[in-house]
Amino acid sequence: MLLRFKISLLAVFVLSTLLGMAAPNLTALLVGIAALGLGLAISIIHFVMTEHRAERELHSSF
Repeated sequence: MLLRFKISLLAVFVLSTLLGMAAPNLTALLVGIAALGLGLAISIIHFVMTEHRAERELHSSF
């Protein structure tokens, strides 16, 4: 679970670097960064929700 989260962070970093080199203008760069930021936020939310679910399942088993 944590490994997938770290891979997601690395992917966002790589994609933002590639986007910065390939963007034809500032508007395209900002739109791309906003999309990557949204993807990162979704990844963080998913990770936190998965952690909470695992904790609830662990506590309910006792």
